[in-house]
Amino acid sequence: MKYGLIGTDVQYSYSKKLHEMMGRDKYELLILKPEQLGLFLTKKDFLGINVTMPFKVDCMQYLDNMEQRARQIGSVNTIINQRGFLMGYNTDYIGFMYLLNKNNVDVFGKDCVVMGSGGTSKMIRVALQNKGAGRIRYCSRIKNNGMSYRDLANDIDVQILINATPVGRYPNIEEKPVDISNMKSLETVIDINYDPYTSAIGVDAKERGLKYVGGIDMLVMQAGAAHKLFTNKRISDDEIAKLTKKIIRGSVNIILIGMMGAGKTTIGKKLAKKLKKRFVDTDDVLEQSADATIAQIINARGVDGFRTMETNLIDKCANLKNTVIATGGGAIENLDNLRKLRKNGIIVFLNRDLDASIEAVFADGNKNRPLAVSEEKFRELYQARYDNYCMCADIIINNNESIKDIIKEIIEKAGL
Repeated sequence: MKYGLIGTDVQYSYSKKLHEMMGRDKYELLILKPEQLGLFLTKKDFLGINVTMPFKVDCMQYLDNMEQRARQIGSVNTIINQRGFLMGYNTDYIGFMYLLNKNNVDVFGKDCVVMGSGGTSKMIRVALQNKGAGRIRYCSRIKNNGMSYRDLANDIDVQILINATPVGRYPNIEEKPVDISNMKSLETVIDINYDPYTSAIGVDAKERGLKYVGGIDMLVMQAGAAHKLFTNKRISDDEIAKLTKKIIRGSVNIILIGMMGAGKTTIGKKLAKKLKKRFVDTDDVLEQSADATIAQIINARGVDGFRTMETNLIDKCANLKNTVIATGGGAIENLDNLRKLRKNGIIVFLNRDLDASIEAVFADGNKNRPLAVSEEKFRELYQARYDNYCMCADIIINNNESIKDIIKEIIEKAGL
């Protein structure tokens, strides 16, 4: 291996794709067991490597030297082989500082808690100190090492909470390191994991109206800093921003919510084509799987039975990537559906003029929408669901323009 990433759990990493986008032809992902680390590094059969959990601290004993910043932090994530002389660097620090600055996270004087006690946690604590954070604490599952997660869950002082653990990372996207509901002073949640797009703890933060920042900006910038060490070629901030957009665009889902007749299917198909994503209409999938129309499913199983089928399908859709998903109009009645979809998706509420939606729905006699049997019932459903649509949405689009303009607006507001 000339260039690559080492760790115990790297198979889902974006690093290979990212470095290849930067021009590195061959970049490998190498899974090592802890007992294999020493042999790998002493053989020195590489030119440059990135290091991830759990080796950022343990690798240091095999190095010949380190930059001052890595020595200060006590953690290394990039190693350059200079003709048999191993030099260690910490580009995560550059990435984390970039994340704070790009997302306007002001830590000065703030009470900050970092979850985790490994190499990434050490780096973040040094960065926070250099940024002038007020109080800096860390949380650990190891007894007598940092504060406990039980204490953290009831901490009323923490203002900025940072997850530097792998908890909640793909494929275990339902997990979260702590419940934030009792953190009364909390303002911002940062999760340095970048997959899923919004972690489970991030979903909790958004539902409380808190600022949430995922780890994608840190990932791309630290990779750019490592690329410079590998090649002696700097990648500009503009190029970093473009690469970040490409990574997000190629992985995140777009979730379309809204009433029947809002245009979710029509716009969803064209949006998927534009973004080169697959398209899924949950109502269509349900009809195909049951070999029956929505009306027939509801008549046979009742509304509750239909909603159960819908929820089971959404459980599966939540793990999709790079997909435009059009949901049924009533999917938001179970808020857990949207929590699941939000983890790897941007939720877009298509809010069409009510009279236009009614005209579209009843133009064909409304044969397959048994929950809206009349215009009056349709209006009642809209009023009953409207608050949930708005609460769940990351983006609200008034679908009263041309399809071309609507698609352009979605892409711009989603940052794609």
